[in-house]
Amino acid sequence: MEPTEDPGETSEGAPLSADRLDGLLRAFSAEHRRMVVTYLAQHDSASVEELTDVVVGWSQTSDGSADADESWLQTYSDLYHHHLPALADAGLVEYDPDTETATLESLSDPASDLHSTITELARVGRSEDE
Repeated sequence: MEPTEDPGETSEGAPLSADRLDGLLRAFSAEHRRMVVTYLAQHDSASVEELTDVVVGWSQTSDGSADADESWLQTYSDLYHHHLPALADAGLVEYDPDTETATLESLSDPASDLHSTITELARVGRSEDE
């Protein structure tokens, strides 16, 4: 009988612990954090200003919000103080608040798969609401 691969294992073969899964779910629970990971997956590294521009632009495209200046300042503050530290705590990004830069860490297969699944579910949920 062939051994079966445990879907809870990382690409290195180490099991994905319940604590690690909980941390990833918390990290991906906020749409802005998913946007940051999506952007960094394409660009590796970005400044907080650049990430703010991206998140505000993508948010305005998806929900049609209009007040860009207020939204930009609030988003910048949220990224700087909350979202980027949460992604760093989850081991998904390296974040330096002094230089205001974020760099994507190497994502394990389970982390990448979870990000893709949650992002797709959110996209489908938005399209069903329209």
